[in-house]
Amino acid sequence: SQSRDICTSLQDGLLKVTTEMQTVSAWRTYYQYHSDYVSAEGKLKEAEKQEEKHKTGAKKLERLIEKRQVKVKDIYLKCSKARNDYLLNLSAANASVNKYYLQDISTLIDCADTGYHLTLSRVMQAYLSSRMKAQQNLTTGLQQLQGAVSALDQSHDRDTLLQDHYNAFSMPLRFNYQPHDEDQVTEVSAESEMICELDTRFKQIRTRLKALTDDTEEVKNHTSQVLLIDCICEDDLEISPVAQESSSESVSVRPSVARRKTNLQELENVYFTVS
Repeated sequence: SQSRDICTSLQDGLLKVTTEMQTVSAWRTYYQYHSDYVSAEGKLKEAEKQEEKHKTGAKKLERLIEKRQVKVKDIYLKCSKARNDYLLNLSAANASVNKYYLQDISTLIDCADTGYHLTLSRVMQAYLSSRMKAQQNLTTGLQQLQGAVSALDQSHDRDTLLQDHYNAFSMPLRFNYQPHDEDQVTEVSAESEMICELDTRFKQIRTRLKALTDDTEEVKNHTSQVLLIDCICEDDLEISPVAQESSSESVSVRPSVARRKTNLQELENVYFTVS
């Protein structure tokens, strides 16, 4: 409301000044007096010419000239005053117009300002601050994730697992020999009639032990060759176009469906065999 009142007051002042230039009689009065002055001066010059023609006995003409001189002087003063009023009004009007267009318009715009620029600036600053904070958090999270990925160590995790579950994975106590009653024999005895049987059992145990050792080595070697990554579906490692544009890394592991199924079956067999 106050801004509207100021705007109305300034515009009314400008309108009043420009209207006065057209309605007030300052310039009309100046024009009229100047016309009268030109006319009176012309009549005075005409009388002076007549006086030159009649150099003697022209008292009546002399009084006429004096009368016209007084009239010219009087009209000249009135004309000068009217001209001054007209020039002052004209200067005031021009000053008012200049002030309105060079100063008041900017003031009116400032008065009509509802704080748009300040509000927009604060909103955008808050948005940018939030986005920058989110970007910083994302960068920090990616760095932490990269550090965690780089720190992956299967051997260390295995040793940690065994240490944390020591009771579950520690070697149990040996089975001790418990003789019956008063039997004093504590070692395997090989009497003549038992040598062949013990030798046969020894060979069987050695063969069985060798087979178990070979199976263990095969499982170990096969486990190192069959990777879990080979069992992941292509779609699981597919990167969207947006992600590809924002990252320079790409996944090159893309096994065929048949190979993936085969590797998955082999990996399951390995774990089932080990378990």
